[in-house]
Amino acid sequence: MLRIQNTIVGQYTDIVTNVRAVTIRTQTSVQPVYRSLLTKRFGCSYEYYAGQFICNRNNRYVYHVDGVDSLGFAYRRTGTFSCLQQITTTVAPTTPKTEVFCVNGGTPLYQGTVNATCFCPELFTGRTCDQVNCMHGGTPLPGGLQCQCPPGFEGPNCESVSCTVNWGPMLTDLKSLVVVLRATTSMKYYVPQIMNAITAEVENNNALNYDVYNNYILVTFANGKYDTNFYTRDFYQKFLDDIMSVADTTNVGGCEEKTFSAIFSAFVEPINPKSAIYLFTDAIASDADQWRTVTEANTRRKLPIYTMFLPNELCTVNEYSEGYRALRRASEFSGGLTQQPTLYSLHPVILKYKSAQKLAKKLK
Repeated sequence: MLRIQNTIVGQYTDIVTNVRAVTIRTQTSVQPVYRSLLTKRFGCSYEYYAGQFICNRNNRYVYHVDGVDSLGFAYRRTGTFSCLQQITTTVAPTTPKTEVFCVNGGTPLYQGTVNATCFCPELFTGRTCDQVNCMHGGTPLPGGLQCQCPPGFEGPNCESVSCTVNWGPMLTDLKSLVVVLRATTSMKYYVPQIMNAITAEVENNNALNYDVYNNYILVTFANGKYDTNFYTRDFYQKFLDDIMSVADTTNVGGCEEKTFSAIFSAFVEPINPKSAIYLFTDAIASDADQWRTVTEANTRRKLPIYTMFLPNELCTVNEYSEGYRALRRASEFSGGLTQQPTLYSLHPVILKYKSAQKLAKKLK
């Protein structure tokens, strides 16, 4: 059996972010025979290396390279290679043995032979690693430990790009106003209060020259059906008119309602980051098993859900029922709250939530 040393190197031009580790196993086994972190190096044909791996002659191997992409998701690239027999060479005449002394963290190789040299870290080069490795067109300075860098680069080895950072917009300045409203006859008395609160909020922002909302979303639901509408800034009045039209509905609802499917429909709309969802209902959720669907979709959006559970003279609210507890859980998991305002306290409660959101935005 012939054992051959190989240095594992690789170049992945299609990977945007971090390459983490390499794992090698024989093609006939699931047990790894080699595993190592991949180290980044500069100015080389191959960007990552993992040291040496000793393979057995005529074996076929499978390698896995693991990393994380620009969205934070783990990925794996897989390939195969073979261990070839070493070429027979003529034995060189005996020559006096030599030794090499490595500096700057170099590792001696082939000590005692005329080929004695050093394996250098990525920032140094030369037979004894005594020369600085200048990147991006840098020039070694006297002493060999630092480089004179061209414009646009900096660092001892000119390894860093020097530029003015433009962070750009953080995409949290503008919000969407999202209203999920049960459209039944039992809710018609609350519609004017909801309208007044929204109008007061928008007019107050305009008076202070605050540019807060650039779009609006309205989801109306009743008797197992829902309707989702998106409005740009120019259609703000249409948004208000559609809310007000709920006061004229003829839908007679019961004490339970499919609620989470209506909330989930808002997530397909282009909602601005960190926007709040305001749910107005007077019935417990009949689709309580769907609260996880809303919560899982919201883990990517992080939109706080504020639930306004309003009195219904025809229904008694059991706060321990699964439908009510599911609404409360969805709000709490999102960072929102569940409230039971009355007809006369609904307006100030909504304004209080919006003021709290403004304060949180300023603190950020």
